[in-house]
Amino acid sequence: MPAPLFTDLETAIDSDWMARILKEMILIRSENPFDDPPGEGTREQEMADYLAGHLSDLGMTVEMQEVRPGRPNVFGVLRGSADRSRLMLAGHMDQIGFMVRHIDNNGFVRITNIGGFDTRVLLARLVTVCTESGDFPGVMNPATKPIHVASEEDKKKIPEIADFAVDLGLPAETVKKKVKIGDMVVLQAPCNEIG
Repeated sequence: MPAPLFTDLETAIDSDWMARILKEMILIRSENPFDDPPGEGTREQEMADYLAGHLSDLGMTVEMQEVRPGRPNVFGVLRGSADRSRLMLAGHMDQIGFMVRHIDNNGFVRITNIGGFDTRVLLARLVTVCTESGDFPGVMNPATKPIHVASEEDKKKIPEIADFAVDLGLPAETVKKKVKIGDMVVLQAPCNEIG
């Protein structure tokens, strides 16, 4: 990109507005469901509507194309002059996550992944289990030997998704009543400014 065009773009962006918009987007649950059409509460449509509204507010012509029910693509076009460079921004609206595959006798929620993960960054992660009866916060960890009793060989192993369990801190009977196989599990990802 030519330096003068980059300078124009850089000075045109209101960083406070951008930070606010990104924080709002992070708070919209937009998990990519396994079921097709998606079940209630998956909110990918909510993210599409949010983006379409902001693109329209910026003066763009907005079009939504529904790829699958409740899973649209959003296109925003802002016409410029023919003699300037063109810029396209592309991204995903959905977030990768997990799905409940089993609830054990102790009330720990076992999961499978929806999307790719490096399991080394999933230790002690805060998650939300999204159910019909509400959202439940939990902590996700591999159900492996604690570090103080693990052998040197155990310490070298990288856990697999199947090793992970979510602890909701609730009695097993409550978990089994509220959480169902197939419920979504999403990472809690607060927005923090760094640097």
